[in-house]
Amino acid sequence: MELPLKKDPRLAVMLPVETLRVYAMLFSGQWFFSWGRGHMQRIDALADNAAQKIYEVATR
Repeated sequence: MELPLKKDPRLAVMLPVETLRVYAMLFSGQWFFSWGRGHMQRIDALADNAAQKIYEVATR
């Protein structure tokens, strides 16, 4: 886990081929986990399936 100053916190998931970086972002007053650009690559941080979705992205 990285907690850089003046940047969004992120978790680096080491995969066999690459590293997946999952960011915790505040957007319009709501926290999201994001692993890329665009609304299809983020999920509400409080969603019941947030951890499952990140796992699916990491293992595809």
